[in-house]
Amino acid sequence: NNFYGLPTLLRVGVHFEKIEHQANLTVLIEEGKNIKKLGETGPINAFCVLKSHRGQKFSTKVINNSNAPQWNSEFTFGLGPTITDLALSVFLIEDDRSITELGGCTLPMDRLLTKVCSQQDPFSNWYVFRSPVDFKSRG
Repeated sequence: NNFYGLPTLLRVGVHFEKIEHQANLTVLIEEGKNIKKLGETGPINAFCVLKSHRGQKFSTKVINNSNAPQWNSEFTFGLGPTITDLALSVFLIEDDRSITELGGCTLPMDRLLTKVCSQQDPFSNWYVFRSPVDFKSRG
């Protein structure tokens, strides 16, 4: 939750593509809502990092001066024999150009694949993200 007690949300879309002898999962980081630094009210400069436990890592562009950034950044993960969850984090670029993690969430791969494969269409969902300390302890 941010300063006003509103949940901080990220909307993420997912699409599964089966190709001969392999499969890809495409993740679209669409937008954020209520993104603020705790205790502050103004707009921020934010970006997201999406990574798998297998070492694949992607970053969105930085969106400046917004509490509701529209990233619309698409990333494709090659799926191997073991399926790992994806970790999504949001970062703030401070005025001094230092980077602070605002929080994150885990995208559970088994649930993502079940939803996408059952619908046969991409789907979009909002995810609540937690503070960095809580996210890392659960995550």
